Amino acid sequence: MNKRIILLCSFSLSTIVWASDRHQEQKLRRKELNVGVFSHQGEKFSQEDTYAVFGKGEFSCVCDGHGGIEAARIANEWLPNAFLKHLAMSKGSDLSKEKAFKAAIQEVEKRIVEDDANEKSGSTLVAAYVGKNNFHLAWVGDSRIVCGSDQGITASTQDHNIKSALEKERVLKAGSTIYREMRRDRSVIGPWRVRGLVPTRTLGDAFAKKDSGKNLRVHSRPGHVLQCESDLKELHSSIIIKVKPNQIIAEPDYLKVPIDEKSPFIVLASDGLWDVMTNEEVMQQIDALAGAGLSMDCIAKALVNNAQMKGSFDNITVIVLDIRPRIKK
Repeated sequence: MNKRIILLCSFSLSTIVWASDRHQEQKLRRKELNVGVFSHQGEKFSQEDTYAVFGKGEFSCVCDGHGGIEAARIANEWLPNAFLKHLAMSKGSDLSKEKAFKAAIQEVEKRIVEDDANEKSGSTLVAAYVGKNNFHLAWVGDSRIVCGSDQGITASTQDHNIKSALEKERVLKAGSTIYREMRRDRSVIGPWRVRGLVPTRTLGDAFAKKDSGKNLRVHSRPGHVLQCESDLKELHSSIIIKVKPNQIIAEPDYLKVPIDEKSPFIVLASDGLWDVMTNEEVMQQIDALAGAGLSMDCIAKALVNNAQMKGSFDNITVIVLDIRPRIKK
């Protein structure tokens, strides 16, 4: 199988957003991070993923847009500098990394939702900052970051959607109606949704965050029905959902992971990858291809190709960080 993967690695790398500051470049050479990126539209009508890499991997992020690319574009454009700005204002502790992420994400969220033209545009986000001794991860939504090797997963972000028991509990406390679309023969054709969205935390999506004080009627598509999670027996042509604040939020989660020999690789990717590949499958393929001497660029491309062969039709963006030169012997 590895031979088949290796044959897929001839490609032209998409443009990466690089930091141009000379001091940042000097830090880059000391850190010796290797990074690979590939982004592909897939079978979707448009490409709504965006990404950024600063300091050749010191800071990286993937934004998976929906309802148009605007929210993902704004997040990709403003988040890196906003994070570095808030980080520079702090004292450099690990706690400051978490605060910098939260402040930067709140700043980006405000910038998106204040523009009425972006009311129906939203985005998920995963971001990683490689510090001296730790990885610092922040995320909103169901894109994902995974750390580890073929020997095991050392850390993974937890998707913000109804599959998460904590997120399900949170949205139900906020008065949400959880529903999905089905065929009349009860075959499922869609995931569980809140306010029309699969991720329960997003940037943007102002339409789903406004408290109008009114209930909202949701209709199924012709020939289909809706099923509510609270009553699986009943099927509906339309349902009424309660519109309350904090059903969909932009609050990020944060995770700190030690840099050591157990985590030589970090992967940031949109859900087009994770929908068809497990964390373990991704790490096993990275380890195998890296062991064969392939570049991180080529490995990112191979992961996208493998996801497409497994049936992913979504936009797919993958960033692979090789931390092995940084690991203390």
